[in-house]
Amino acid sequence: MKERQNSGSASTGATTIKSTESPFSALVDIEKPPGLCKTEDKKFKMPGDKMKLPSDYNVYGPPSKKPNNYMQTTEKLDQISYFFDYIDDVLQKDISGAFEALIEDAKKVPDDATIEDPYSAEKLLFYWSNGQAGRDPMKTDGKATTVTASKLKEYKKDFDAEAWTQSFSAAKISNIIKQFGWGGVRPQPFFFKRLIDKYDFDGNGRLDASEFLFYAIWENYKGFEQCKKHCFKNIIEKKINPLFTFFDCDSDGYIDSENLWEGLSHVKRVNKNKYNFYKCEVPKPFNKFYRTHAPNDFVLKNYDIADGYLNREEFRKGMLLGYWERQSNKNLIVKDDSLNKKADRWSPDGTKDKDCDELLMMYDKRK
Repeated sequence: MKERQNSGSASTGATTIKSTESPFSALVDIEKPPGLCKTEDKKFKMPGDKMKLPSDYNVYGPPSKKPNNYMQTTEKLDQISYFFDYIDDVLQKDISGAFEALIEDAKKVPDDATIEDPYSAEKLLFYWSNGQAGRDPMKTDGKATTVTASKLKEYKKDFDAEAWTQSFSAAKISNIIKQFGWGGVRPQPFFFKRLIDKYDFDGNGRLDASEFLFYAIWENYKGFEQCKKHCFKNIIEKKINPLFTFFDCDSDGYIDSENLWEGLSHVKRVNKNKYNFYKCEVPKPFNKFYRTHAPNDFVLKNYDIADGYLNREEFRKGMLLGYWERQSNKNLIVKDDSLNKKADRWSPDGTKDKDCDELLMMYDKRK
């Protein structure tokens, strides 16, 4: 089976960045999913940026809590958990390991001394004390005030000084972008304040590890080939993109939930009997497979351009953000199942689907 090569031009002159996609034969047990290799008409739309700052955004305002729009618009798609439970065998270890390596390396990067922190402790003190203390961020000639993070709690009771200290400031993110070769820095006024405000969901003026990881994925999943470091290039080229190529059995650049349902059944998993959503069959002549909602929810959560279909970039984004949701929380990144609530859905050995067992018992009582 031949390797698939994709080339793209980087932003530095005529340099060409080549991305080599590994063959999918190492991941699946057949050549192509049978029966679903058909081209269908698609309804296209103009994609929107779910993470765009609101139209009434105040560039001079303080940080504020805000919903993660990507999560908020899809919070009812709970069946997606079973999709990731099933594919964990193939991806969880690699992706969560890449997340952990990113955070560890990013924390070692020093602050950029040329960037004035829009949400330094003294500026947050000014905001949260309603101008009674601290430094007015709009007055560049204002006298700097030495403020400890713990003092901020006097004016904002839910402020976590320790978590804030461990989080990523605008000045640190500036150096991370430079050292890791990330794109996205634009000649825009208040660029780094806008960046923080876009991804600072808890409104403390910095990005905790989970918020920073979301930012890293959202800003880099399209241009991972031009990235120098920590854009998950290895896992994308070796597993995520090859899986998409396999699922896209008609090679039209799009997959739907049927492609996923059929294709996932052929993925090579070490523990075939664990977290296997195909085993949930209800006594119905039609639609007997109860967990078809799982891949369908994954598509609904991540499509932007074609209704009910994912292109390669959307699939890539969905896989990375799915693991962001399952493996991160505040300043904690895990490589195990301690955050994903898998134990709520499955028996301790992972072979019994608890919800499915209850459903089948209901059917038995009807007899």
